[in-house]
Amino acid sequence: MPAVARSVLFLTAALLCRGPTQASFPPASAPPAPTPAAGSTAPIPADVMPFRDVKAGMKGVGRTVFRAGQIEEFGVEILGKLENIGPQQNLILARLSGGPLEETGVLEGMSGSPVYVGGKMIGAVAYSWDFERSPIAGITPIEEMLRLDRATTPFAKQGIPQTVQLPPSLRSPSAVFEGGELVRTYEGRLARLFSSSSLPLGSAGGSRASGLRPVGIPITFSGLPAAVFSRLTGSGFTPQLQGNPPAGADSSPLQPGSAVGIALLRGDLQATAVGTVTRVDGDRVLALGHPLFNLGPVELPMTRAHVEALLPSFQSSFKFAGPAGEAGALREDSVSGVLGGIGQAARMIPVHVDLSTGGGASRSYSFEVADHPLLSPILVFLTLGGLFNIDLKESSDASVELLEGSEIKLSGNHRVSLANLFAGDQAVLVASATVAFLSEILMENEFEPARIEGITLAAKYSEQRRVARITSVWCDRVQARAGESVTVSVSLKPYREPERTIPIKLEIPPELSPGKLALHIGDAIALYRTGAEGSGNLSPRDLDHLVALINSLRRSERVYILATREEPSIWIGDQALPNLPPSKRAVIIGPTPRGNFQLLRVRPVFEKEAETAFAIDGYRRLDLEVVP
Repeated sequence: MPAVARSVLFLTAALLCRGPTQASFPPASAPPAPTPAAGSTAPIPADVMPFRDVKAGMKGVGRTVFRAGQIEEFGVEILGKLENIGPQQNLILARLSGGPLEETGVLEGMSGSPVYVGGKMIGAVAYSWDFERSPIAGITPIEEMLRLDRATTPFAKQGIPQTVQLPPSLRSPSAVFEGGELVRTYEGRLARLFSSSSLPLGSAGGSRASGLRPVGIPITFSGLPAAVFSRLTGSGFTPQLQGNPPAGADSSPLQPGSAVGIALLRGDLQATAVGTVTRVDGDRVLALGHPLFNLGPVELPMTRAHVEALLPSFQSSFKFAGPAGEAGALREDSVSGVLGGIGQAARMIPVHVDLSTGGGASRSYSFEVADHPLLSPILVFLTLGGLFNIDLKESSDASVELLEGSEIKLSGNHRVSLANLFAGDQAVLVASATVAFLSEILMENEFEPARIEGITLAAKYSEQRRVARITSVWCDRVQARAGESVTVSVSLKPYREPERTIPIKLEIPPELSPGKLALHIGDAIALYRTGAEGSGNLSPRDLDHLVALINSLRRSERVYILATREEPSIWIGDQALPNLPPSKRAVIIGPTPRGNFQLLRVRPVFEKEAETAFAIDGYRRLDLEVVP
């Protein structure tokens, strides 16, 4: 066991064993004069008690909401201190009492509850222990939270840094063909995002060894099915159903002890994390005393919150709570807490989804998701998967078709088409992960800031396995002259339907010289994996090129025929240059090559596609000779 974790465990055990007969502690000394906080030259406010002056035996009060919006006091008894438990981090140990706490213990939703000794604020309730038998809490010293406040002065909207989250294998637009890998990636990131292990005390992730954890955060949902909750089971967040707040519940101003919400979704679908306000200075609000997601600069709506009831639990008691009116915007998510501004506005990404079935039934949803390069894709994956699962199941017999007009709209009037058919294994999750992935690579692009202005989906879904396998192919002739046409017949076997054949007419380019052609016939993924075409493998040159590459991706419901010839060629941009003279080839590729090019041993000659009603699977090859 690491030394830090071992010391926490032993000290905690010793403190918990102290009996009630030892409750006669010396009184608190008079509050000291303002002094600089650790690591800062700014003076400590007059209503703050420094961490160094907090002593075991002091008694005080805390403030939180146990019911509705009414702030109530509870008793606090200082048990001791844990110093340097993390980088420039300390912790105050305290026993809480009063109200429902003897029955419930430390409640999820109490994160940020301010604690006062002798009228001076000492910090915020922020940590607790697994399966604790007494309401023992870890208090984040207010000095550490004030450093967060000063670090963001003056209060203003900050740029959100771009963070590379995807593995290298999934950073190209062609990763849309790796549907199963995308699902696994976003399922894993969803679990990590909402996991209590992602909210460590400082950087000492091993603190969980002693049972120490951030006080859980209730997160309320509305408009989504219960299947969404299963993805958050065992996390540091307690998922809850949410109803409409009572009339008038959104009128009171935020103050220390108020319940506060942080919106991740709003509109027809809602998701709000609930904690407690620690301190209000003018238009600035400090809360939680531990991170929400530890993302640094963020832009999230901040709301008032209404507590409906309390639920005692042996594992972890929590507040039933939900949002109750806009209050401002969260701007910073740090190890020592979160910082927001009253009256500020947070930008979110609007999403509109029209869902229809073959029987004509339809529903529409309009909502907004948090605008952040990490949060947005995960929330898109979560919400779309939830909506598609209202009627569909994550079974193999399901199909989701994103119709024409489904798109991501970017700043600068860029539009990315999402039209495609997803059928068969994990169709619901693959469709959701694909939209999330394309959103992410656009937000994370290395060329220029790209804001998503909106996501629009027109989806048609059914509980049918709309897939078809290529069983055979043949051509009406084996030789043809340039300028002539040939017909390739493709036999398809749909799932539990009779086999059918589709003819595809090919025009041989008039200028094509005699020689052999290889005809690659197959689905979008198969043709990509043949390596016969190089343009899809090129790295984008700029944002315009990235958008163009995405919009040119092949679709699953089409049969493709790609004709190639074995002629070494160089791809520059989107153009193949075959059989270049050695002098020109040398200029392009050496000795110090420049530009975005790729060497290929084959040259794409032409491509033809045929649309079907199925997601196609399979690959075949034919040879055709062009004769004089």
